[in-house]
Amino acid sequence: MEAIRQFLRGVLLFPFNVFMGTVGTAAGGIDYTQSGADKRIPYAFSSKTILKFYDACVIADIANRDYEGEIKAMGDKVVINTTPDVVVNKYYKGKQTSWQDLNSAAVEMNITRAIDFAFKMDKIDLKQFQDKGFMDKCATDAAQQQKIYIDSEFLGSIYADAGTANKGTAAGRKTGGYNLGTTGSGIAVTKTNIIDKILDLSGVAEEQNWPEDNRWLVLPSHFTVLLQQSDLKDTSMTGAESTLPNGRLGKLGKFTIYSSNLYTPVETNRYNILFGHQSAICFASQLVEVEYFDKLETTFGSGMKGLQVYDWKVTKPESMGVWYAYKG
Repeated sequence: MEAIRQFLRGVLLFPFNVFMGTVGTAAGGIDYTQSGADKRIPYAFSSKTILKFYDACVIADIANRDYEGEIKAMGDKVVINTTPDVVVNKYYKGKQTSWQDLNSAAVEMNITRAIDFAFKMDKIDLKQFQDKGFMDKCATDAAQQQKIYIDSEFLGSIYADAGTANKGTAAGRKTGGYNLGTTGSGIAVTKTNIIDKILDLSGVAEEQNWPEDNRWLVLPSHFTVLLQQSDLKDTSMTGAESTLPNGRLGKLGKFTIYSSNLYTPVETNRYNILFGHQSAICFASQLVEVEYFDKLETTFGSGMKGLQVYDWKVTKPESMGVWYAYKG
């Protein structure tokens, strides 16, 4: 069905009807517009749509989605096996082998979050619309709004699960030598120091032995402006790409840089900025059902509704950090 196909494709359009304004009439002249008594000049409704721009979403790119196909409905549980730590001992000649029993606790990920949407239009209105793809475009908007809802919820809460050595005034598993800020004592970031501060994040990552691939940093959009105003004005130095719908800007050091407008400030203009490795977070999402109703039972109209379940879990806290900062 076309409505569902449009929903899944996510075309960035929304409906907006345009009608002609009223041109003034000289004193004593006849007003043929809809404001006058004669009403010969009708409103003209455009059959085209205006582009709608959406906030970029990042969760699907920075988290791993290995278990997404294993959930079917809200309340399902995904059990994730972990790799045990093998003990290494000093050896000397004649030593008897001591066998280790391998054991590691599994991680359970419960799917407890869900969102839905439902909208309808009267048949009379749909019949008169010039834009015959109106319902399809509303479905597309619903898909984008779901992404924005999930990303906002995610960025507003996931920071609490970051590893202890990857946040605060003494971050760094080995040295404790990096100040990443805390509530009430954020780090002031300017175009002069932003590169050095990001390199501090790289130092924290190195002390945790994160793999070099799939490291990420999600900056508030106004921080990316500071980055572009810094000594890296030449964007080719950052490996920058054209900004994509997921907000990916390019690479700086070993981090893939993302830009987001969906952070919620903790204090005025102060943010818990996330950085990490893709192994840190498991994310699962399932579009349970999307239904298009050509004929509604209780009215002469058409409608569409959908249900999505999703959740995330930090399975490796040591692979995620928090930088509490603000634009100085």
